Amino acid sequence: MLVTSAKNILDGLVLLFGSYYTFNILYPEKLACFLNYFQRAIAKFCPTKGSKVKAPSTARRANDKVVKLQNKFTMYKQTLEAEANEPL
Repeated sequence: MLVTSAKNILDGLVLLFGSYYTFNILYPEKLACFLNYFQRAIAKFCPTKGSKVKAPSTARRANDKVVKLQNKFTMYKQTLEAEANEPL
């Protein structure tokens, strides 16, 4: 469902950045550096505190935890399968 449309590139950028701030959404990880640069250097919008970029160390730690949890789950699943296949 399209709520609005942009008539030119400037209107599109205003809608884009307005959406991130209105809905309090972090920038996508792969575009974060570009959007942050554009916001501060081109648009001259420099908030005094906060950022729309996730801190890399937090993202890395969260990713490590997800990988560890996934590995533990896989090992548990393999253990259950092995026990199920053992003869009685």
